[in-house]
Amino acid sequence: MGKSSKAPKPPDPIKTASAQTATNIGTAIANGQLSQVNQNTPYGSLTYDQTGSYSYADPLSDRTYDIPKYTASQTYTPTGQRILDSTMGMQENLAKLGMDQSGRLGGLLDRPVDLDQISARSDPNNIRNANFQTGYDQPDLYAATAGAGDIQQGYQTDFSADRRRVENALYDRMAPSLEQDRKQLQQRLADQGIAIGSEAYNNALGGHGRNINDARLGVIAAGGQEQSRLAGLTAQEAAFGNQAQAQGFGQGLTLGQGTADQNAQAAQFANQSAVGQQNADAAFYDARANARNSELSEMFNVRSQPLNELSAIMSGTQVSNPSFVNTPTPQAATVDYAGLVQKNYESELANYNASQAQKQGLFGGLLQIGGSLAGAAIMSDRRLKVDIRRIGQADNGLPIYAYRYSGQPQTQIGFMADEVETVHPAAVITTESGFQAVDYNAAVRPAT
Repeated sequence: MGKSSKAPKPPDPIKTASAQTATNIGTAIANGQLSQVNQNTPYGSLTYDQTGSYSYADPLSDRTYDIPKYTASQTYTPTGQRILDSTMGMQENLAKLGMDQSGRLGGLLDRPVDLDQISARSDPNNIRNANFQTGYDQPDLYAATAGAGDIQQGYQTDFSADRRRVENALYDRMAPSLEQDRKQLQQRLADQGIAIGSEAYNNALGGHGRNINDARLGVIAAGGQEQSRLAGLTAQEAAFGNQAQAQGFGQGLTLGQGTADQNAQAAQFANQSAVGQQNADAAFYDARANARNSELSEMFNVRSQPLNELSAIMSGTQVSNPSFVNTPTPQAATVDYAGLVQKNYESELANYNASQAQKQGLFGGLLQIGGSLAGAAIMSDRRLKVDIRRIGQADNGLPIYAYRYSGQPQTQIGFMADEVETVHPAAVITTESGFQAVDYNAAVRPAT
């Protein structure tokens, strides 16, 4: 349409991408500087210093950016530094001891456990299984002798209640002290400024928890020892009763010849002797088994002692780092430069298309006016119009206006007679009233 404005030029993708890269780099540098907050605490300091920079070349624009590099430095107070130096020296000594000890472990672990050095295992199947005599001609046997009592064949209780009584007594005595130790530890950690939930705090409470577990294991062991002691006393009592019964049984027997009653007494005595022999064999097996277990325990203790010592050396405590405040890390949002450029282009293009459509509509309306009047002139004198505003331009360069005639409410569109006269003088006539009118059919023609 004549001298209409040109369509907006699309953005250059390379320039847009390069500008976006510059924006991103600037935002990243700003965010890095915002997060680097120097701190000073009673235990030490944390500072950030720029220690140079490195260059980044944009492959699209060949522009080079200098991106700063920073170093974080942590410094102890003089007291903390002396503690750290002492601790590191102690750990160095422990490391040397650990190396020496680990060197000696090679020769120890290369040798397998030699079970030939301990007592041979006793086979319980080899215990004598006596064939008890139940009688000769008469089946009735004497079940007991006067005052000897019945044979004891087991314990009346497992002494669990006594074990729990001992454990509860020890727990009741130990609990207040452990609770007081825990509160004192928490207070010391708070006085040192160690925050709840930090690594140092959890490590300290973990050590206290291990001490509590060790104490509980000791209580359980003490209860087991009391239970074993009571069981041993009962076993001794039962053995003594059985022995006294056997002795009374033997003394009550009168061995004779020929009578059935005397033969029954002899059979019962033989039966009791076999029981006594079996009990002796069982006691011998138990003694052999206990001796073997003791030797095995001692052998494994000797073998594991260097390993335990090395483990204790390697678990030495360390000085924890000073606790610093979790400073806020504000982040500057990166500008979407490429998106803004694209949206601006799309907005300009939409405005251009709308303007073109409006001009097409106006020009088409003017052509319709010119064609329908077929040479008739329309009153277009500026003096007869109000609320005048320019809304477009015809192909021949004439401005197009929206307006109202004085005293009429309808909005009209068209030219101003004085401006048409400068382009097509023949299209303008003066009426008898002295106002100018325009022949639109002639006015819309291209300018000569």
